[in-house]
Amino acid sequence: MEVKIEDKINEIRALIEKINDPLLKEKTLSVIEKCLFKSPYVFSPGAKKAHHSYLGGLIDHILSTTNIAVSIAHQLERIYGYNVDFDTVISASLLHDIMKPITYNLGESDKNSSLGHYLDHLTLSVLKLFQEGFPLKVIHAVAAHHGEPSPTRPTTIEAMIVHLADYIDSKLNGDILRKARSICQEELKESLEFNNFTQVVNIFEKQKKILDQAQNEFTVSFLS
Repeated sequence: MEVKIEDKINEIRALIEKINDPLLKEKTLSVIEKCLFKSPYVFSPGAKKAHHSYLGGLIDHILSTTNIAVSIAHQLERIYGYNVDFDTVISASLLHDIMKPITYNLGESDKNSSLGHYLDHLTLSVLKLFQEGFPLKVIHAVAAHHGEPSPTRPTTIEAMIVHLADYIDSKLNGDILRKARSICQEELKESLEFNNFTQVVNIFEKQKKILDQAQNEFTVSFLS
C-alpha cells in the first residue's frame, strides 16, 4: 500500500501538535513548512546512497525517526522511570536533517549542490536553528544526532534518543535498499536505482510468494 505524501505531511503536523511548549511548537512548524513542506523540498532524498536514497526519502526518514524516538522515550519512562523531555525529542527529531534538501541537486540525489560542496547538512541545520532562536537543548540534540562522528557527542538523554532513532531508521532502510538492489541484480542481472519506496516494497512482496513456495517444498520434502 503506497502512502501519499499528503498523508505523511499530515502525520508530521500531528507530531508537531504534541509539542506542549507553544513557542517551540510554533518555531518547529515554521522551519518545517519553509524547509520541508515546500515543493520541491518535500521530494528530497534522505541521503545520496546509503539510506532513503529515493525521491521523498527525506520525509520518510524524518517521520520514521520521530516515531521511533517517541517510542524509545515512552520505554525510558515506563521501564526506567526517566522523565523524558518529549518536546525536545519531537522537535529535534523532526528537525535533525532539515537542511538536507539544499545540499543536493534535486533529481540528482547522488550529487551535491554548490552549497553542499562546502557545508554539510548538519552544520547548516545547526546554523538555521540558532538563527531561528531555538533552545540549546534542541540544537544540541540536532548537532549530536550522528553520535560519535558528530561535532559534539550526545550528552543528554534526549540527544541520545534522537541519535539512536536516527541510527535505527537509517540502518533499517539502508539494509532494505541494499537487499532489494541485490535481489534485482540476482534476478534481473542488472543494477537498479529506486525512484520511490513502493518499488522496494513490491520486490519484497514477490519474495513472500517465493518464500511460500519454498515452505511448501520444505513441507513436502521433510514433513510428509
